[in-house]
Amino acid sequence: MDVSIIHTEGLERRMTVVLPSDDIEKQVAERLKTLTKQVRIDGFRPGKVPLSVVKRKYSAEIRGEVSRDLLQKSFGDAVAQEKLRLAGQPSIEIKDSASGGNFQYTATFEVYPEITLTIPNQFPIEKPVANIDDADIDIVLKKMQSQQADWSPQDRASEAGDRVNIDFVGRIDGDEFEGGQAKHFNIIIGSKTLVDEFETKLIGRTKDERCSFDVTFPEDYGIEKLKGNTCQFDVVVNVVETSHLPEMNDDFAKRFGIDDIGSLRIQVKENIGSEVEQAVKDKVKRQVVDMLLASIQLDAPKAMVENEIAARMQKAKEELLSSGISADLIKLEDATFSDSASRSVKLGLIISDLIRVNKLVVTPEVLRETVTKLASSYERPTEVIDWYFSDRSRLGEVEALLLEDQAIEHVLEQAAISEQEVAVNELMNYGDET
Repeated sequence: MDVSIIHTEGLERRMTVVLPSDDIEKQVAERLKTLTKQVRIDGFRPGKVPLSVVKRKYSAEIRGEVSRDLLQKSFGDAVAQEKLRLAGQPSIEIKDSASGGNFQYTATFEVYPEITLTIPNQFPIEKPVANIDDADIDIVLKKMQSQQADWSPQDRASEAGDRVNIDFVGRIDGDEFEGGQAKHFNIIIGSKTLVDEFETKLIGRTKDERCSFDVTFPEDYGIEKLKGNTCQFDVVVNVVETSHLPEMNDDFAKRFGIDDIGSLRIQVKENIGSEVEQAVKDKVKRQVVDMLLASIQLDAPKAMVENEIAARMQKAKEELLSSGISADLIKLEDATFSDSASRSVKLGLIISDLIRVNKLVVTPEVLRETVTKLASSYERPTEVIDWYFSDRSRLGEVEALLLEDQAIEHVLEQAAISEQEVAVNELMNYGDET
């Protein structure tokens, strides 16, 4: 076997493999000989078909089988021989497989980049520190109170914060567009469920009112057909409702299965503590990730980036469909996801190398402990644990996250960490919401 490799561009390689004709002819002859004992042809007894007859009838088919088998084996052997790490499926072009000639093919593929883990010593990390006080608990309780609000119809004009039930039809240049209609649609004015201009124009409306107004969609709107377009909406207001908040007392606590308001405050504080812990971890991790991507230069294999773009586009499409947007309106472009996909692929390669170089592993004990913690938030935790352990791929996802966390922690050992006091509402980004 003769192997030659050309570096074309970036991570792309073009490998040519030549196999001597003797290898082909020997295997073709052996398979044809075996076939004489197995094949059934009219006019000949089983096992007595002459080789010349079998050769005439099956030679081309057998040669094709031998070529495919040799290609598969020789490609694997060549990759191992040249110590290549493929980053995607190869594109293979067969040059010559005719009888009597050498078998030659060219495989074009990408390889994984060589990574040098250059991590600056004592790189700076700011770690947020947030102390939970009564005001933070009150913010969360107000959210919970709003979510438990009772709604009652009103005869007055609608105001911000009211809930209106509407029918609407949207048009562009007089033509209705797919997904632009709804009946008995509930919306809280100011909730940003729809574009701001649409919600603002629902203020001052009364029950049974019919109205029409224009709405200009933002240039960065998620649906291509509506970006920057001015649409006309005909709206019927069916109901205007205002909310009545429940009193913050023991009865309110019982709505959440807790005996009294004092115990509810304790539970809320514990929940905020868990959220703060995760938010701190995320912010520190983001700084580490930014440092790694800035310090370690590498090319991302195009095939891997394309796969990541496709996965992100599919996820975005599913989210838009689940929100009620028609498939006809969903026009997603690769460019929208290109930068984030490339960043994700590069980070994945760096993390994988950190795991490999530092021989990081997840012990069975840690894996079970993590799954048990994940399951504890469900009603039937034992069933959730069994669900994870019944499928290796599910466990693999948990294990991958744990390994990534280990890699980040390993890098943090070289960091200069300074603590920075922040307010809980600033850290969690929920202080201004009600």
